Parts: sequence; C-alpha cells; structure tokens
Amino acid sequence: MIEIIRLFLLKIIRKYFSKKEFNRGELEILSSLLRVNKINSVYSKKVGLNLPVDNIVFPRVLSGQYNEGKLPKEFKNNIFHGCTFIDIGANIGVAASDIINIIEPSNCYLYEPDPFCFTLLEGNVIHPVFNQVSISIKNIGIGPEKGQMELFVDSQNSANNSLLRSSIPTKDRFGDVRSVEVADVRSESLDWILNGSQIFYMSDTQGMDEVIFSLIPSNVLDFIFGGVIEIFCIKGKDFSQSEFLNKMSVFSKFWIRKNDSCERITYEKLLELLHTSWHNKNRSTYDIIFIR
Repeated sequence: MIEIIRLFLLKIIRKYFSKKEFNRGELEILSSLLRVNKINSVYSKKVGLNLPVDNIVFPRVLSGQYNEGKLPKEFKNNIFHGCTFIDIGANIGVAASDIINIIEPSNCYLYEPDPFCFTLLEGNVIHPVFNQVSISIKNIGIGPEKGQMELFVDSQNSANNSLLRSSIPTKDRFGDVRSVEVADVRSESLDWILNGSQIFYMSDTQGMDEVIFSLIPSNVLDFIFGGVIEIFCIKGKDFSQSEFLNKMSVFSKFWIRKNDSCERITYEKLLELLHTSWHNKNRSTYDIIFIR
C-alpha cells in the first residue's frame, strides 16, 4: 500500500510540474491523502483560490467541472453591468467569481455562515476579479428571523453544509453541528436597495432557498432583475409555496440547470417541475435561472 501511495504521489508531482490537467479521480484520491495528513485547505495557483480539501468542491474545481457560476448567453450582454450582486450561501466564492466576471456588478453582498468556508472566502476576495467591485462579506446565514441556528456540516462536501439537518445524506457524512448567526431576510435585504441599482440575486443554501426567497419584501423584489435559486428536494422546509410562486411569476424567462446542462423552459413547465419537487423530496437538486 505504501508503494502504491508513493507511485501515485510521484505521478501527481510529475503532472504538477508538467502543467498537465488532473482528472477528477486523481483529485479525489489526492484529497483523501491530504485529509489523512490533516490538511483541510490548499491554495490553487491554477484557479487563484483557496479550496477546501473535500470529496466534491476540491476535485470539481480543479478538474474544471464546477459550473455553478455558468449562465445562459442572455446574461452576457451587459444588461446587469453596474448592478448589485447578492450571493446567499457564498461558500468559498468560486461561483461568485464566475458570476462577477459575467455580470460586472458595482457592489456585492456575500453571505456565508460556516466559519471554515468563510475563512477561505475572506482569503479569496483578494482575487483580482473581486477587486473590481465594492464587497460586503458577512459570516452569517440568511433566514426567516434573526437569531442563532444550528449549521449541519457535511464531512465530505463543504458545499453541502446547511441549516437543515436533512441536507446531510447519510450518517457517516455528519460532521460538526455549529451554532451560527442568522439575519432576517426581510430586514437584511433592505440594505441591498440602498443605492437604487437593479439586483442579480443568487441563493444556494442547501435547502433554505425557497424559504428565503418567499420572504423577500415586495419593494426589494422590484429591484431583482434576474438571478439563480437552487431547489433541493429535501424534508424540513417550511415556507409558503404560493408566495414563492407569486414572486417567481414576475419574471418572464426561465432556465433549469441540472447536471451542468441548461435548458430554457416555460413558466408552466416550471410550475409543474416545482410541484413535483416539493411533493417527492427525493434529494434531487437543480437551479432555476430567471430574468425579467
């Protein structure tokens, strides 16, 4: 076994110095070896970001398979230039850096409740793309009311930490349970409209996204021109489906992004998909991309 590990490490070192691409399988093995040696984060020169050493984010980012920041071509014609960018559940900032490159906002509000991911996010906002904008970065979650909530940590996927226990798929993946600060979206969102700019809204919180969006005040919703919301079909979400759908109905174009592919759909198809998702709770996940 030691000889196998030695040969694998030699292969990785040779690839590093030859600047060849790593495949995802190699990166998953490398991640496991790093974690055995209690290395929980690394800086990647390739992407210019601090990355968590886990089984999902680490290999996906370094193998070019992390597509949460990709958008349809309709978002790439400067219609969001100078907007306010909201990222709820920013994690370590990988998706945010891609989105900023596309929409070119003037200011950003980044929220991440997990202390470990927030530390990496703080280090990553010095990345050149973030220097183009004014950034507010907060180590808090967003929810239905202000207070403390439990954050459930996925020991294998740093992007799956959630305020909902049901986000963790199996017992062996339960990590720490941390008490984190949560802000009330109804009051916090008032800051987003202070400069009067239209808003690009992104929410990826592993289960709380419909809860948060359904509680956004109407005067704030008026400023949201488009965005991305994750739908994670799990138990434990308490929100008004009708209120969520009413807010979504103000937009005119919709896409579903799933398994790294993006498909344009009608509002009627979206309704059908959401009702199925809320009924099944089968742990499937996809993103709704929308624009006025």
